[in-house]
Amino acid sequence: MQLYLSKPGGLREGPFTVEQINKDIASKKFSDTDYWAWHEGLDQWVPLHSIPGINTSSAATPPKAAPTKAPPPREVKPAAPIVQQPEPEPAPEPEPAAEAVPTPAQTETSAALKQQLSSGMPFAALEHIFILTTGEGPTVSRSAVTLRMLKEVVNEDPEIIRSQISRDLVSRCDFLEQVRAGGTLPDTAWRALANLKPHLVKEARAGTYRVCIRTFTLETGDIATLILFYNKEKTQDLPS
Repeated sequence: MQLYLSKPGGLREGPFTVEQINKDIASKKFSDTDYWAWHEGLDQWVPLHSIPGINTSSAATPPKAAPTKAPPPREVKPAAPIVQQPEPEPAPEPEPAAEAVPTPAQTETSAALKQQLSSGMPFAALEHIFILTTGEGPTVSRSAVTLRMLKEVVNEDPEIIRSQISRDLVSRCDFLEQVRAGGTLPDTAWRALANLKPHLVKEARAGTYRVCIRTFTLETGDIATLILFYNKEKTQDLPS
């Protein structure tokens, strides 16, 4: 089996055999948690340590994100899905979702990846962010993949995003496979968002907002989705 390796935001390397990779891990040239991997037959990149046959050097603990100036969203745990406490603000016209990590056939450089992930809309028009996950809230909030996705999609430093844009977190969402496959939000997702921000969702349905949806896979294998609400008037008035 021929494997290709890549660090987040880096260039594709390879191909390598499993034996070559295991030899380098054993000699401590790199760790199995340093790279993501892809081989023919996979529909997306996955953590290297999850590839069968790779001799893992650690328990593949998700990397810790740098401390932020503003505290992460607080998570509440009702039934399912589990959502965070709401905050007041406004709402979207769904746009096609994009896979966070494309296959090697889709892109060869980090520049191409950034172009695919970017919302293409001005940061000044962004008014609210929902983060949905099939896993737990603290995991997606601290994930290095989530921070990288926010930076690439919004085209702004994550600390600035967290300090200026309100966010809500929805955990244990069992409909994200449907979002990833169809590129649109099912009614279940809209109901979860409306429980947190009813005014925002109402205005979105009325056409006040443009919505950008990006779905990706975390280090843990859980699925996560970013849903960004851009004020439509500001996207027209401000340069992108």
